Amino acid sequence: MGMTPDEIRQMEHAHTVFSYNKIEEFIYAGNNLCCRTHFEMELLAKGVSADISLEAERLDNPRGVKYFFWFPWIEDTAPPRELIILALDVLDDILKRDIKTYVHCKNGHGRTTTFLAAYFMRKNKIGADEALAVIKERRPSGHINEAQREFLLRLERQIEA
Repeated sequence: MGMTPDEIRQMEHAHTVFSYNKIEEFIYAGNNLCCRTHFEMELLAKGVSADISLEAERLDNPRGVKYFFWFPWIEDTAPPRELIILALDVLDDILKRDIKTYVHCKNGHGRTTTFLAAYFMRKNKIGADEALAVIKERRPSGHINEAQREFLLRLERQIEA
């Protein structure tokens, strides 16, 4: 029997175990234990060759990947709009080239979930709640706070306009 989402969340917040999930064919998401001294061999074996870090608090050392993108965003905050749009444009460009990409923040919960929800909203022209449901299904430990939710709701209104 697998772990419940709450058990996964507790384990990941302990931040001692590398944890990730496959989100789509070319997107993986998880915590920053991928990149402390080198890029996680398990991801390289899956063909992941790009790393998108959303962590402002620490700069990764992802030796082994071909492409590294750093979009520093402070934990437990909403992203600056310019940063998220640029990061989404970069992700779109990477995916057009069929490059497998690992997206992460410290724990792979708030910033990663917010970013990937914004990606699905823009890509599929869906609302915030639907995008969050997609992420929750594929990364059960993902969750956002009120500031991040408000950001996604503002983005939803802009996408609809």
